[in-house]
Amino acid sequence: MSQQSTLFPNQHPVRRWPLLPLLVLSLWFVLPLHATDVSMPRPLSDGERAASQIGLDFLARGPEGIWSHLSSASPLRAIGKADALKEIEVRTGPSEGARWELSTVVPSLQNRVAVFRIAFPSGIDETLIMNLVKESGEYKIESLIISAEPSIFALEKPRKKAESGTPTAFPWRDLISFLGLAAAMLALTAILARRTHRGAASIAFLAAIAIALAAFALALKRDDRFQKDAAQASKAKPGATQSMTRLASLLPMRRAMVAGNDDSRFPHVSPSADEAQRNVAHLWKAQDAFQRMDVGSARKEIEAFPSPSDLPLAEILRARLAFLDSKEVAAVMDYEHAINLGPGYDDLWFEAADALQTLGFEDRSRSYLERLRRMGSRKAQVYYALSGLAAVRSDLPSSEKELRRGFALKPVSRSAVVSAGVFCELVRKPEVGTFLQLSAANEPMITSPRLSANPLMMPAGFSAHVIGDYLDLRSGSKVLSVPGGACLAPAGSETTDAATWDEMEETTALNDFSQLIKVSSKPSVFGQPSMRVRFEQTAAALANHNRWNDLVHLTDAISPKLENVPVDLFFLRGSALRRINHTQEARELYLSLAANHTIDRKSDPAALAELGEMLASVDLFDPAIRVMQRASAKRNMPYLDDRIRQIETNKRLASRYSTSTTPHFEIHYPADGVDAFFISRLGQIMEAEQARLTGYIPLQNLRPVTINVISWEEFRATYTGTDHILGFYDGRITIPFAGVSMFVPEIVAIMSHELAHAMIAQLTADQAPRWFQEGMAQRIESIHFQQNALNMYEDDKLLSVALLDATLKGSPDPDMIKEAYIEAQTVIRFLEARFGADGPKRMMAAFAGGATTAEAIKSVSGLSIGAFDQQLRQWGRARVILFVNDSVVRYDGKEQTIRAHDGTELKKHEGATPIPASLMKTRTQ
Repeated sequence: MSQQSTLFPNQHPVRRWPLLPLLVLSLWFVLPLHATDVSMPRPLSDGERAASQIGLDFLARGPEGIWSHLSSASPLRAIGKADALKEIEVRTGPSEGARWELSTVVPSLQNRVAVFRIAFPSGIDETLIMNLVKESGEYKIESLIISAEPSIFALEKPRKKAESGTPTAFPWRDLISFLGLAAAMLALTAILARRTHRGAASIAFLAAIAIALAAFALALKRDDRFQKDAAQASKAKPGATQSMTRLASLLPMRRAMVAGNDDSRFPHVSPSADEAQRNVAHLWKAQDAFQRMDVGSARKEIEAFPSPSDLPLAEILRARLAFLDSKEVAAVMDYEHAINLGPGYDDLWFEAADALQTLGFEDRSRSYLERLRRMGSRKAQVYYALSGLAAVRSDLPSSEKELRRGFALKPVSRSAVVSAGVFCELVRKPEVGTFLQLSAANEPMITSPRLSANPLMMPAGFSAHVIGDYLDLRSGSKVLSVPGGACLAPAGSETTDAATWDEMEETTALNDFSQLIKVSSKPSVFGQPSMRVRFEQTAAALANHNRWNDLVHLTDAISPKLENVPVDLFFLRGSALRRINHTQEARELYLSLAANHTIDRKSDPAALAELGEMLASVDLFDPAIRVMQRASAKRNMPYLDDRIRQIETNKRLASRYSTSTTPHFEIHYPADGVDAFFISRLGQIMEAEQARLTGYIPLQNLRPVTINVISWEEFRATYTGTDHILGFYDGRITIPFAGVSMFVPEIVAIMSHELAHAMIAQLTADQAPRWFQEGMAQRIESIHFQQNALNMYEDDKLLSVALLDATLKGSPDPDMIKEAYIEAQTVIRFLEARFGADGPKRMMAAFAGGATTAEAIKSVSGLSIGAFDQQLRQWGRARVILFVNDSVVRYDGKEQTIRAHDGTELKKHEGATPIPASLMKTRTQ
C-alpha cells in the first residue's frame, strides 16, 4: 500500500472533516445571499423596554424622569443634579406637547442603544439617542446624544459627495457570492482529485481555505446577516463612558426653537461658547429657519459645515434641502452620509425611502425598505409600502405576506385596503378577503399575542391605546408611541380597531389645521418630513369631512412646479377647487401638473391615469388623452385604451352632435339616424321623471343637466365593453338609447337612475358618498321588483356597510361591485322601513352639511355604523325575497299587471302616463 497523503488519509476518514464543512460554508456564502428573506419584525428587547419606561417617566416628570435612570458612571451624574437637569432638557426639549416614538435599531445595538424620534408642536423634530448600560440587573442611561452632536457610531469617515451621476453602491454581495462560489469549486476539486493528484488537491484545498476566509471576513463586514455594514455597525462601544459636550448654555435657544418663536426673539450664542456648542447652535438655527420656511438662511447655515461632516443633523438637513430643490442625486448621497454616521435605525432609512419615492427613485427606495425588513423593523409603514410595491409588480404572494405583517404591527382600516387601487388584484383573492373580514359588521380586532406580557409602570394621568402590536401612551398633549409595544401595555388594556383608531387620528389631524395654517404660506414646509406627513393627514381629513374651503386655504401655497410636494395633495386641492365652483383654477392646476413630469418617474402609472381623469372632468379632453397615453406607455393596461376612446367620444359629443333643450336638460345626440320626435319625447319623459323624483330627492331647483344620447353599439364598444352597464353619470348623463322604438319601464328606469345621481349631486353639493347615490338611484327606479341583498348572500359573503363605498370606488371585482350595488339599495329600503320616507332625506341633509357616512347614520339612527349594520341584517332576514314597487309609472302605453311574489295582484294600470303640457315645449338646435 502506498503512503497516503496526510491531508486525505484513507485509513482515517474522520480526518477528512475539513472538506465537507468547507464546501458547505463556501456554498452558504452563495445561496442565502439571494434567497427570499422571511425575517419577521423583531420583538422588543429588554433594553428597548427599559428605554420606553424611561421615555414615559420623562413625559410624566420632565428631566427628573431621566435623572433617576442615569448610571453611576454617567457624565451627566458627575456634574451634579442641577446642571444635569439643564443638560437633559436641552437635549430632550420640554415634555409638554412632545410626541416620542421609539425607533427600531439594528439587532447588534438593541440592548445598548435606544433611539427616539421626537416631534414638537412647532414642527421641529429631534433624534435622541440613549446609550444604555446594565447596573445591578437594571438598564441605565450612560449618555444622551442628539443629532446635532458628532456621531460616535460611524464605522468609517463618510466618503466625499459625488459630483454627478446616480449613486451606486459597490456590489459587495456579488463579490462575496463570487468568492464563496470559487471556494466551493476549489473544495469540490480537492475532494475529487485527492487520490489521483494529491499535490494539486492540497493546493486547491489551501486556496479554498484562503478564499473562504476572505469571503467570511467580507461577510462579517458587509453582509446584512451579520448586521455589520457601515449603516449598522458601531465604531465606539455604546455604554462606554464618553466625553460630554456641555450644552446647557443653549437651553434658552432650545426653548425658543421648540416654542416656534420668531427669529427676532431667538437667543444669540454666547461669545464664550466653544466650537461644539457653536456647531449645535448653528444647526439649530438652520433647522429653525427651515421650519419657518426661510430656506435661504437654512442653506447658508448648512453650507458652513464641510460635506460630508460627522454631524448627523447637518447631513439630514442637507438631504432635506436637496429634496426640496428636487436634486435627486444629492439627496440620495446626503441621506447615505447621514445613515453612515449611525446608529442604524429605521426612521431615518424610512425618511430616505419616502423622499426617494416622491422623487421617483422607486428601485432605490425599495432597497431601503428591504433593508428595514431584514433588520426586523417594527414600523408598519415599511411593510405596507413593500406590499404596495409588490402589488405593482403583480407579485401577489409577496404583497400578501407584507400586508399581513403590516396588519399584525398596526392594522389599517379595511376600506383603506379595498379602495387602494394598488391592492385591487390582492383583495380579489378569497384568502385575503377572509383575512380582512370583509363581511364582518365591524372592523376586525387584531390582538397581539404578547399583549401586556411585560407591562410598564404607568404614571398617573396616562391612558393606553393599543392597536395590533402598536402602543400609544397619552396624557393630554404628551404622547409616547412604541411600535411593537403591545407587550408593554398595562394589564387589562383593550385593543382598538382600525376604524376607531382612524377616528382618533382624524380628530388629531383636524385639530392640527389651526397650527398648520400658520405655516402653510410657503411651500418649503414640505421639505420637513414630519410636517409633510401632517399636511397630508390634515388635507385628507378635511376632504373626508367635506371642508373644501379649508382644504383650499391649506394648500394655497403649493405649486405643481415643486417636485417635492406629494401628488395626492394636488389631487385633493383640485377636487376642493371644483367643489367650491373654482373650476377655472382647477383647470389651470391640472394643466400645470400635466406639464410637470415628476409623476412620470413613478413605476405605477395610477397617478397619471388619475390626472387624466381629472383633466377630462373639466372638459380638457386633449390634455387628458395625452396624459393617459403617457400612463399607458409606462404599463400595459387595456382599460386605459378604452378610457381614451371614451374621452374622445365625450369630446365629439361636446362639439359635433346636435343639441335639444328642455327647461332642465340639454340633450346631445347624433344628427344622423335620430329624429327630432324621439329626442322630444325623451326630453318630455326626463322632465316628468324629474318632477316625480322630487318626492324622493327634495331638490326644488334643478340646474340644467347635460344628457349624451348615443347608439348602443357605440356605447358598448366605446364605454363599457359589456352588456351589464347601460348608462352612467359623471357630471353628465350618458345613455345608449339613440333610436329606441319604445320607452318601456326598463329603459326609463335607467334614465331615472342617472337622473337621480344628478339630482343628489346637486342637492348635497356632490358630497353624498357613492354607496348612497347608487342605493337611492336604484330605489327610485320605476320597475316592479328589486333584489334584497340580505336574502341573496350569506353573512360570510355579505359586505360590511362600512365597505360599500370603498368597494364601489376602488374595487375592480365585478362580483363585489354587483353585491355592493344590491346591498346599497337594501340599506335605503331599511332606512325607509325603520325611519319612514324621511330617513333617506335626513341622510341627504346630513351629507349636504358635510357629514361622513358614519356621522350621517348616527344622526338619523343614533347608531354606530357597526350597530346599524347588525340591525340591518336582522331586519332583512325577515323580509320577502324581493322588494315590490306597488306603483310603476309607464310611458309606453302598455297594460301592466303587477303581482307580488305570492301571485297576489297589486295594481293594474292602462295607458301611458300623461305628461304635463308645460313640459311639452322643447326646441331643437
